[in-house]
Amino acid sequence: MEPTFMSFLAIVLAVKILVTAVFMAIPFLTFPAKRLAERIGVTGGGGVFFRLYGVALTALLAGYGSAFPLLAKQEFPWGVVVMGIISNGGAAAILLGAGARRKTAPVALFLLAITAALIAAAINPAWAIGTL
Repeated sequence: MEPTFMSFLAIVLAVKILVTAVFMAIPFLTFPAKRLAERIGVTGGGGVFFRLYGVALTALLAGYGSAFPLLAKQEFPWGVVVMGIISNGGAAAILLGAGARRKTAPVALFLLAITAALIAAAINPAWAIGTL
């Protein structure tokens, strides 16, 4: 069995998990609501919604992580890839549709890059799960 982290798809998923956990999930679960609101430019709402979003992100990250046992067996994780395309592509579309501002443009670009990588993986699954 080949090492899990040596395929294109494993690297894409690991980057997605790490970046989202550090810059999104953990902050939304732990930062003060006022600081989060200022940071993302949201008015109104409350800390409960930020915490719920953090939990939702954490659930998605668990979903992404479920791909690694399949990758270790050289199986393509179709469900995870489709989930990622919808989640990242949808979020990027919303940010760009809302006129991504200076604060959100890097996030939209990251989401677009992950979406493109997952689409490339879906187009050529054998390549995506093969050893680099």
